[in-house]
Amino acid sequence: MGVDSIRHVAYLQSVKQFGEFIDRFNQDSYEVPDLNPEKTLILDRKQSILMLFYRHDPRFNKDALQYSEEYMEKVLQFVEEVVEGKAYLDKHSDQIRAVATTQVIVNGKLDTVNIILNQKVEEPNLVRWVILDMEGGFLEIPERDTTQLHFLSPVSHELGFMDLKKALKEPAVTVNYIREDFQYDRLSAFLYGLYQGSIEVNEIISVDMEIPLLDRYLIKVGERMIRESVIGLTIVDLKRFD
Repeated sequence: MGVDSIRHVAYLQSVKQFGEFIDRFNQDSYEVPDLNPEKTLILDRKQSILMLFYRHDPRFNKDALQYSEEYMEKVLQFVEEVVEGKAYLDKHSDQIRAVATTQVIVNGKLDTVNIILNQKVEEPNLVRWVILDMEGGFLEIPERDTTQLHFLSPVSHELGFMDLKKALKEPAVTVNYIREDFQYDRLSAFLYGLYQGSIEVNEIISVDMEIPLLDRYLIKVGERMIRESVIGLTIVDLKRFD
């Protein structure tokens, strides 16, 4: 490929902006600035996309315990299909999701939550990010017990709903007494915590982008340390849905 310099590799992987990442992924060829002005180094699209994968991923390192020949083959197959199928990324696609890992304080204790966002296209030239969902252990509730029927006695009202009080005092089982079509919403629970004051947002730790391609692949793009003091947007994971 001609990329024979640590500085070359660092340059190729030091993508700073998401728009720049999209452009690099979509370019059919890429001319690399060389340390020697008299030389010209041009990467074809396959080479350019491969250089966008995180090179310190232990799955690429034959000396690492996490080395995965299967993952390497999957990456090569992905690049082949993208190039041969002329698949390109649209930075304004409503299929792109952002996962913002955020440090929060919940009832006085540090915790983390993943805030899921996606792009909403209002009109051709107007795109905005909207919060789609939340992922966090403190937002989960017990699943409904479907192995047996839980119910409040039909004469509960005659007894001042004593069994209702008991059900509400045991949070682990309360969900079993709620109507069957109830759907728990983590986003609503998070918003309530913010308004009520039990949840406080501290800082956003990192943001990864999840991008579907060819109906069977999902790439995760995030900032990683390329080398000392050099950070770049790079493909940190690839999933295939067979």
